[in-house]
Amino acid sequence: MKKIIISILSVFFTIQIFSQTPVKLNGSVISSNNNNDGYIYNQGTDHNGNTATNCFDGNLDTFFASSIDESAANGGTKGSRGSKGGWVGLDLGQKYVITSVKYAPRPASPGPERVECGIIEGANRADFMDAVAIGIISEPGIPNQLSTLNINSTRGFRYVRFYGSLQYRTNIAELEFWGYQSEGNNTRIGQLTNLPTVNIHTVNEARIVNKTNYVNGAITIVDGSYIKTDDLEIRGRGNASWDFKKQPYRIRFATSTYLFDNPARARNWTLISNEGDKTLIRNLMAFEISKGLDMTYTPAGQLVDVVINGDYKGCYQLCDHIDIRAGRVNINEMTAADINPTTITGGYLLEINAYLSGEDIGFYTNHGMPIEIKSPDYNVQTQNDYIKNHINTWENAIMNNGNYQQYTDIESFCRHFLVGEFSGNTDTYWQTKIYKKRNDDKIYFGPVWDFDIAFENDSRTHPIMNRTYQNENLWLYQWGGSKASGVGSLINKLIGYDDVDEKLKEIWAHSRDHHKITEEKLMQTIDNYVTEIAVSQDLNFKRWDNLYSYEHMMWERGNYNNNINIVKNYIKERLAWLDEKLEYEPNPVPITIINLEFENVTVFSKNNELVVHNLSELTKISCYDVSGRLIFEDFAENNFSKAIPQGIYVIRLTNPNGVWKMFKCVVR
Repeated sequence: MKKIIISILSVFFTIQIFSQTPVKLNGSVISSNNNNDGYIYNQGTDHNGNTATNCFDGNLDTFFASSIDESAANGGTKGSRGSKGGWVGLDLGQKYVITSVKYAPRPASPGPERVECGIIEGANRADFMDAVAIGIISEPGIPNQLSTLNINSTRGFRYVRFYGSLQYRTNIAELEFWGYQSEGNNTRIGQLTNLPTVNIHTVNEARIVNKTNYVNGAITIVDGSYIKTDDLEIRGRGNASWDFKKQPYRIRFATSTYLFDNPARARNWTLISNEGDKTLIRNLMAFEISKGLDMTYTPAGQLVDVVINGDYKGCYQLCDHIDIRAGRVNINEMTAADINPTTITGGYLLEINAYLSGEDIGFYTNHGMPIEIKSPDYNVQTQNDYIKNHINTWENAIMNNGNYQQYTDIESFCRHFLVGEFSGNTDTYWQTKIYKKRNDDKIYFGPVWDFDIAFENDSRTHPIMNRTYQNENLWLYQWGGSKASGVGSLINKLIGYDDVDEKLKEIWAHSRDHHKITEEKLMQTIDNYVTEIAVSQDLNFKRWDNLYSYEHMMWERGNYNNNINIVKNYIKERLAWLDEKLEYEPNPVPITIINLEFENVTVFSKNNELVVHNLSELTKISCYDVSGRLIFEDFAENNFSKAIPQGIYVIRLTNPNGVWKMFKCVVR
């Protein structure tokens, strides 16, 4: 009997191993063109019969060149405005785990580079609305030769396709999909680099053509085995950045959600393109400074790779949308009915906005400052009149040496001011976010936002530290950059008050003495980002070919490392200048030696309980499910256990110094 069982098991495992041996897959040819006809044109000879089936005929001399959506292509160059590049693939009839893809570029000149940044997608819906990117071609193909792209995904897909980059549309001679029949699993769903991949598909591949009208679609975010799927709406966003080739987007989920480790549960999020920032990390570095200066709220940001309708869009920053809620601007959110003497006092989320003429709700102050009302956005006249009168009272108190302290939160102003000055942000007072709480007369500054031309990235002020204005020891806002009408005079008055000057020095000294703002910490943060983004930034600049281009206010500085060194050198020099400017005399507090790696901590499950052992100090325990939803938060100093339902969870441990580490735990 024992021998029989062993023999049966042997056969079973042999079948299992054999069934997972990759083979070349066959299926029905599918493509973006209704009749499989490619773009017919003359190139010495007429390429009639240039169809999608050419990609699967084994002949490297034939090819498929997708047709161009002329109405889209005319909207801009190199695929801007969401033009369609076309695709070709297979309906495999049933699910297969894809292990590799072999491909050959179109046999023409230019040809090999036309496959670069092309995306391999897998889906289980014929319309590809649930598709995820499982591979990207990172280098030009080799003429008249099949190259192999290995795929690191364990999920089974029925539909697979190659989507050519919109730089060149789909131009490809041959495709081979290899894999084995299986439903697969979600151990590794598929992502383009070590960064999370954001997959967005719009209904019927509708283009995203403006900043006003949302387009319906679906989103799938993949980070290893973590996955978030939902319906969404997407539209353009930004001001000058919307006119760049690599465009930013506003996305709105169908349901409120937590994303990654971001603190807010929300529907609205942003995808920041950072096209003019050739480091792609200036915003995130400014957010680090904001945290180091103890701003009440610093927007959360995560570097991601973005694919929209099969087209690789590059490296983006998935970021908070600034709105009113817990984890963001945490003040009372008003309704249209809030017009009684108590509720009409707030909260209001506002912006000193030089672009006010293009916005829906706002006003100009008595001194000409443009104020946009971001929230409430019901455009109720009673509310609009109240906040307009209050802002004028605030402005008059500052400008006329009145009771400005009653109407200005000096703490938030000073922290916001220091972030802008340290980062060298010439846009600090072009668009400045402020807010008012309910039953509180004060105007608060923040959060900080928009640093693409900061850190020595503005040709108008470069080099900041060597300009003659610095010999006069002036703040940057006093001599450089752009300011909305009237705001410069307001800031001048605030900075001139003795208590404001003392508060600036106090806040700076506290952050320096408590090791929250140090050269070593900032340099390490930059190095960490450079390591994290290495593969993604390389692909990003291949996709857009703009690393050496002058764009907007930004100036061209050479390769990626040169751009990083510009930021590093600026931070070092600016830090020293601020120490002198603010008369900082070091009085550092002792550094507490902490276990940065939580190396003695264990996280496991036992009897349907989550267990955490060997904590050495008071630690916050945050538990998330695989969708990113917060399940609970608690605190413990030594050992901790809690009964929770069976499932896969991500556990974040955070010590009192803000150092954190993530653990994965399967509760059975």
